[in-house]
Amino acid sequence: MATPDYPVIITNASWQKEKGSIAKLVGKTGVGEALQACQNAYGAINGLLFSPKQSYPDIPSIEKDWQAAKTEGGKFEGVRKLLSHARDLANAAAGKYKANKLVPSSSTAHALSVAKECDRFAVVLRSYGEVVFKAFEQKKADWANNQEIMDTALKGFFPKCRTGFSDVKKSPDAKTYNDKCWQAVRGLGAQVPRRPALKQFEQEMKVLASLQPSALKDKTAVLAHITKLEVLVNKIEAALKK
Repeated sequence: MATPDYPVIITNASWQKEKGSIAKLVGKTGVGEALQACQNAYGAINGLLFSPKQSYPDIPSIEKDWQAAKTEGGKFEGVRKLLSHARDLANAAAGKYKANKLVPSSSTAHALSVAKECDRFAVVLRSYGEVVFKAFEQKKADWANNQEIMDTALKGFFPKCRTGFSDVKKSPDAKTYNDKCWQAVRGLGAQVPRRPALKQFEQEMKVLASLQPSALKDKTAVLAHITKLEVLVNKIEAALKK
């Protein structure tokens, strides 16, 4: 999420160019220095912190980035104060210009425009904080919704696996495992890597789920494989309940 573009009209370079050479005869107004201070403070803000990442492993990770965004966003208040100061100086300059008949009205008008833009941009920065807040809140809501969908899919494989285990125990051969159980095991295996909380089980699940039924040469091999899967599935289910 890009930060708002800094308005050209309230840059020091623009002020020096647009106020007019005759206006300089009025004396120092402090507007240029004040605008430069605004630019410097705004340029020092790291706008990259205000954009949520495309994906997060969990809600705490989103909260961590949100806290970083809020800390960096606190600098906007400092910029807004500087803008208010620059506005006051621009208004004061406009008053001086207007009182001096030698200064063209265009210089007065420009000073007033600068003051007005300082006010406008200060409001923009305040509103931008609300936009950033909503972006992170939406990210949390989306994550929770997606997690609920994944949890439903993941939990749906537990009864399927156990039904398959039961069928294979009754007829412990590679064909029964292939027909009655392997699809559920592979389905569970595909879901585990999507949950950071189950990372400790990811490698073992991958090995067991990827084992081809044809590799189970006899009853002993089939039952040993089912035993390993049952233990692992129970651990995975227990981890989800914590």
